[in-house]
Order: sequence, then C-alpha cells, then structure tokens
Amino acid sequence: MSHHRCKPSPCVARLEFGKAGETGIGIRFEYQRAAAARLGINRTDLRCLSIIAGRGPVAVGEIARAVNLTRGAATTALDRVERQGFARRVRDPSDRRGVLMEMTEKARAEAGAIWGPVVSAGEEMMGGYTDSELEVVLRYLREARAVQLENLAQPTGTGPAKSRLSRT
Repeated sequence: MSHHRCKPSPCVARLEFGKAGETGIGIRFEYQRAAAARLGINRTDLRCLSIIAGRGPVAVGEIARAVNLTRGAATTALDRVERQGFARRVRDPSDRRGVLMEMTEKARAEAGAIWGPVVSAGEEMMGGYTDSELEVVLRYLREARAVQLENLAQPTGTGPAKSRLSRT
C-alpha cells in the first residue's frame, strides 16, 4: 500500500490540519477558562488542581514544577484551591515532615460535571476509528508536543525555531 505524503509546499490537508489544531487549542483554552470560572478559581489554580487530579496525592514542589511556578506561587495557588474546598493537605506517609495535596470529593463531583460529558463524547468519537488510525494521531500529537517543547523559548526570541524530527 502506498502512502502519500504532502510535500513541504502547502497542500489542502496540511493547511486544514493546521487550522484545526489552532482552533482546538483556542477551544481548549476557552473551555478551561469557563471551567475555572464555574469553579470560582483562576486558570493557574485549575492547572494545579489538574495535576492533583491526574497524579493523586502530590507534593507542592512537584505541582510547582509541573505548572512552571515557584514553590511560593504554587503554595499561594494551592491555598486558594484549598479555601474553595477542592483540595486538602495531608501528611506524606513516606515522609513524616512532608505534606501532600489531594482532591476532595467536592472537586471530584465538580470535575465529573464539567469534564464528564466531554470525556464521554470523546470516547464515543474514538470508537469510530481503528486502533491503527488512533496510533497515527497519537504519534502526531506526541511529535507535535516534542516540537513545541523543543522550541518553547522561541516565541520570546531566546531560542531557535528548529526541529529534530526528520521526514523522508
């Protein structure tokens, strides 16, 4: 079976793919903004809460690194999240001096109400694709993330816009 690849010059699929990606990023941003507003927190607080949701009980330093905040800024954000009743501090069972942040039932219920319909719709949508098709999309998403991370400094002009990914 032959595989057609677009040449580096613009092709319709490549242009449409780029537009769809940009639109998806914008929609994701707006969804996160609306979710944070519904929860009564800001987007930084939501990012911190998302780390807790995805990793389980987690140390403040790990949250700070994951969302690119100083420990002090992360502590301030987590104080707000805790005041809203979405997370709580618990003792680290492996380090008696350590403290971890964990989600509350209130946060789980709110997250289910906000993201549950999106997750269900996404699972239904993915059911329309074969595993092979999903593997291609996943490969693209991983490579796109790698390119973005590699060029993270570029928008400020402090790093080169380059890619180590090669296409033949």
